[in-house]
Amino acid sequence: MSRAGDPNLHTHVLVQNAAQGPDGRWTALDSDRLYAHLMAADHLYLAAERAALTQRLGVRWGPVDERSGAAEIQGLDDRTLIERFSKRSEEIDQWLDTHGLSGIKASSAAAVATRAPKDYSESEESVYGRWGAELAGQGVGERERAEVCAGGRAVQRRGQSWTLCWTPWPVRTG
Repeated sequence: MSRAGDPNLHTHVLVQNAAQGPDGRWTALDSDRLYAHLMAADHLYLAAERAALTQRLGVRWGPVDERSGAAEIQGLDDRTLIERFSKRSEEIDQWLDTHGLSGIKASSAAAVATRAPKDYSESEESVYGRWGAELAGQGVGERERAEVCAGGRAVQRRGQSWTLCWTPWPVRTG
C-alpha cells in the first residue's frame, strides 16, 4: 500500500554481491557488467511477475511498454481509474506545481518533501472495504473485478465472500 493509502504492488530484488568461482573462492561480482544488464534483468523480472499474476489471478495484460517493461491489467487500464488510485503521484505533482519545478531531481525532492510516515494501523478489512468503495464510485463492482480475472474464484474471509482476484487497482508492474 502506498503512503497515501492506495494499492501499490511493490517488490525489491536483492542480488548478493558475491559468487563462488570454479576454484571455490568467493569474490565480488563485476558490478559494471551487472549494471550493464540492469534493464534486461528488470524486464525479465517484470515479465515473471506478470506471468505469476496471470497464473494466480487469471488476469490478462495490455501491451508492454518497451522502455519501462511495464504493462497494465486489461480491464483496469482506464486513465480515470489509474488517477483515482494515484494519490501519492498527485501529492508530488502538486508540490512540483507549487514550487514551479520539474524534472527527475525535482520529482525526487518532492517525493521526500511530501513523504508521510508509513501507517500500519488500518485493518486489512478496512483497506479492502475502502478500495472497494472507491472502485464502486468509479463503476467497478465485484462483477467487474471478477470479469477482469479469467476464472476468479470466491473465497471466504471472516464471513464475507471476497473475489479471489481482488485486484482493485490498476497494477503497474514496473
